[in-house]
Amino acid sequence: MHLKNFIERHPVLSYFTFVYLLTWGAILLIVQALSSSGDTDPTLRTAIVSLPLLIAPGLVGIPLTALIEGKAGIRAMFSRMTHWRAGIRWYVIALGLMPILLLAILYGLAFLVSPAFAPTLSLLGLAGIAAGYLEEIGWTGFATPRLLSRWSPLAGGLLIGSLWGLWHGLADYSIRGDTLGTFWPITFGLFVLPLTAWRILMLWVYDNTHSGPVAQLMHFSYTGSLGLFVPLTAISHLQDALVYVALTVVLWLLVGSLAVARQRASRVYPANSSATPTIS
Repeated sequence: MHLKNFIERHPVLSYFTFVYLLTWGAILLIVQALSSSGDTDPTLRTAIVSLPLLIAPGLVGIPLTALIEGKAGIRAMFSRMTHWRAGIRWYVIALGLMPILLLAILYGLAFLVSPAFAPTLSLLGLAGIAAGYLEEIGWTGFATPRLLSRWSPLAGGLLIGSLWGLWHGLADYSIRGDTLGTFWPITFGLFVLPLTAWRILMLWVYDNTHSGPVAQLMHFSYTGSLGLFVPLTAISHLQDALVYVALTVVLWLLVGSLAVARQRASRVYPANSSATPTIS
């Protein structure tokens, strides 16, 4: 009973706690099993270690929703995650923004630094479909509406984005830690920074659409674009880090621009005015 009361009072904290425990616990067990079996196939290791990342957000979000809000909450969650009605511009942003930005960065680096940065096409991008669809059942279906009920997309996105990014840490280290060695903390930090900025943009889009599918497509677009276009086999780890540095700068500049626009709009249209628009 005490646990149920705590979860009802602190649903977001409870959600992230359970997601971390389930994900990292499963990864530790998987890594131990792989080490015991002596399997060193990097592709197989990546696929198996990544499975908890796909499953845990929804696996935690659905029962917590049922516990806190009952059948009505499950219906509301399902409604959010099947709400396709959003203006076409939001679908253009969700699917088109990341590829455009990333391709501009890669072609710019190919011109200014090395031809090795030229974009390629890889089937790794397809992994973004599963990540976008499954993970957002939890991130958008459970956590996002609760954060936006109290905080702005900037504040809520900063919280969920940083936790979302750091949540990948154990899996990323298990996959790349031995290869990158002492360089891993730098590369992982550069992984978290743009991911956090992207989540802020995702909350801004959700705040304007209340559409789970749009959020799923936006997640897929980010993960899929990195897997699809970044020429990992042609560039070094340092060059890969440079791509993330550029992406970090571009995305945080975009976040800053949106924050300034929202602030200016709030001055022109006070919060208690019926004419207050959302920045779009």
